[in-house]
Amino acid sequence: MPSVDWDALGGGMLGDLLEGDTVDLDFGERYEVGELLGSGGQGSVYAAFDTALDRRVAIKRLHDPSRDQSSLLAEARLLSKMAHPAIPQIYDRGICPDGGVFVVMQLVCGRSLGSHLKAVDPDLGARLRLFRSIVAAVGHAHHRGVLHRDLKPANLMVTAAAEAYIIDWGLAATGDPRAICGSPHFAAPEQLEGQVADRRADVYALGVLLYYMLSDGELPYGRHVRDFHEFKRLRAGLQRVSLAQRCPGLPRALERICDTAMAAQAGARYRTTEELLADLDAFAAGRPLARDPRTRRTGPWFAALAAAACLVLGVLLGRVFLSADAGAVPPAAPQAAPVFTPQPEGVDAFGADGLDLEGGAAPADGARSGQARALGDAVPAAPAAAGDDALEETAVAPSEVTAAPDTPTAAASAATPAVATDGGDEPVADGPEPAEPAGA
Repeated sequence: MPSVDWDALGGGMLGDLLEGDTVDLDFGERYEVGELLGSGGQGSVYAAFDTALDRRVAIKRLHDPSRDQSSLLAEARLLSKMAHPAIPQIYDRGICPDGGVFVVMQLVCGRSLGSHLKAVDPDLGARLRLFRSIVAAVGHAHHRGVLHRDLKPANLMVTAAAEAYIIDWGLAATGDPRAICGSPHFAAPEQLEGQVADRRADVYALGVLLYYMLSDGELPYGRHVRDFHEFKRLRAGLQRVSLAQRCPGLPRALERICDTAMAAQAGARYRTTEELLADLDAFAAGRPLARDPRTRRTGPWFAALAAAACLVLGVLLGRVFLSADAGAVPPAAPQAAPVFTPQPEGVDAFGADGLDLEGGAAPADGARSGQARALGDAVPAAPAAAGDDALEETAVAPSEVTAAPDTPTAAASAATPAVATDGGDEPVADGPEPAEPAGA
């Protein structure tokens, strides 16, 4: 697997012990084994050189060759389904002379996400670009039926070119949707309870990850807890620390994005990574958020409800006018009506400026365009289909319906100035021609 930053994981002493360590393992004549990069509960990762293709690679194998090798092979098959710049590639698999299975994959040289943030201290735009690439990679996996289930800073590597990689897909390969797994602070409530977890569990972890990245390594519940049961007791007795407290100057829109992703109820979160990306892009462009409660774009159900309400209102108004017409007494004789000249074109009462994301006065056109450009630079446009992305081989690599049916009223339309529509004629009040003078 890609190289591990032991200092960032709190394993500085172990890192010193492993530094420069070489091992004598037989992965066949094709691969020359180098140093041990990292070791976990089930397996180890080594740096190696592929003599056939003249490139550096990483080789992963389990500690005990006599145990079931299916989990490692399942992880390899899972990774082989995906092709995304932020997901390491699988190159090969083989069997050692002792019967153990090994997997050859792309070597990623870099630091863990936490170490990168401390060392580089990137600005807000760089942090959001990094986070956006991670979200896109998780979405790529979701479209292929894969849940990561263990998204956390230690499983995210960042290269010197500020490219993020999601590593360690071992839990994704287990396939048990009720498994209590991952890291407590990044696990969704349904994961902690052993309930069925879907892609919204990964969305929750992405929300915690965004919180972490925006607050310089802080976590929503403060204390770092490794045990699931202890963390459940901790979260039950503590209030989550808001991002506004951690980062007083942070735009409120980003806090709302984070809160939506981290909602305790799965149904209140972003349903997909695409919805999360849409709000990130809306923030970058200075547009209202799709999941912002101050806007009316709250989902298809709201549009359907509004359309039904307008239909009922139209039916009721139609009945009122029909009843009024049926009970009206006809005039004794027709009377001449005055001629109404066309009214001057009206002015849009809502103004040309859009809704200010922060709730203040709408900025001038120049300020708005400048802001949009600045934020647009901060977060790039949505990437092309993930399957078309090429991996580098290098190691561092409704609306409120004002359109109630135009029901004519007795005299109100005569007092209302006409408003021209795009490319249409100005409406003119209809009425009979006035009587000509007697001497004509």
